Amino acid sequence: MPDFDLPRTGQRNLQFTGTLIASARSPSADLHEREPRRKAKWFTCNLYQTAGGKWVLSISYRWCGKLANETERDLVEVFDHPQQAIEWADGLDPMVEFVTGFPPDPYWAERQETLTVKVNEDFGIMVERLEDALAKQQEPERVE
Repeated sequence: MPDFDLPRTGQRNLQFTGTLIASARSPSADLHEREPRRKAKWFTCNLYQTAGGKWVLSISYRWCGKLANETERDLVEVFDHPQQAIEWADGLDPMVEFVTGFPPDPYWAERQETLTVKVNEDFGIMVERLEDALAKQQEPERVE
């Protein structure tokens, strides 16, 4: 089993020995990969099982743009069961946990609302993709 060293924004890195079980990313990550110069905000996540049987979920937020106040963030949490990790991710508000967005000014209100809708949709799709990837990993392999 490989060793992992996961960054956590504002905290020490989390280190463990384990296996990467499932990964997912938001649709904007796909777009950024195809068009790297385009401004984008995207999420990626990885679900690991540790050698001791715990589950670790890592969610990363990255961006490519011009907003000086925007920062990249990494959240990592440890769980007893993989479904707890999915439920935790599903309950996160990406606009609170990750994205700074526009200044709180009426001038920016419409752009902020558009950003909020897009980020929430993008994050939700990533969580759904993670759940699907986990389900595929848990299906038995059949050999004829």
